[in-house]
Amino acid sequence: MKWVSVNKKLPEQYSKVLCLYPNGKMDVQLYLGRDSFRHELYGACIFWSEIPPRPKEFYNRRR
Repeated sequence: MKWVSVNKKLPEQYSKVLCLYPNGKMDVQLYLGRDSFRHELYGACIFWSEIPPRPKEFYNRRR
């Protein structure tokens, strides 16, 4: 997983990303704009990473 600084690059709009906050907490966010990287409890997101797609085996197995 590659972490990207919010100051260097922002993700594409409407993509799901994993955010890392200054206190070490992580949360999945739907990126709608710079304001969506703000969490009520954790503060502003400082690094983000793309969430990898699920493997095909996940969809093929029966439950």
